[in-house]
Amino acid sequence: MQEIQRRAGRPAHPDAYRRAVENPDCCVLVAECSSHAGDPIIVGWAQTYLHAAAVDAAPTGHYLGGVTVDPSWRRRARGWALWKALITMDR
Repeated sequence: MQEIQRRAGRPAHPDAYRRAVENPDCCVLVAECSSHAGDPIIVGWAQTYLHAAAVDAAPTGHYLGGVTVDPSWRRRARGWALWKALITMDR
């Protein structure tokens, strides 16, 4: 995820990624594709955060925390697939 963030020109926070993956109130998904050699590579990632208490008018539930797709894999529906997977998950 850190390398994808760097290539996308976004800040990378390795400790935050580790905490999100380990946190049962977060959902982190990765998009994986095959390289030219046929090896699996991660081309994007997305995450949600669970807000267990209502804040102002926002109800409780999972909120999108971010979606990043490697620039060389954009415009191939990877971000849309990550988003769709997150909103249709049975939590």
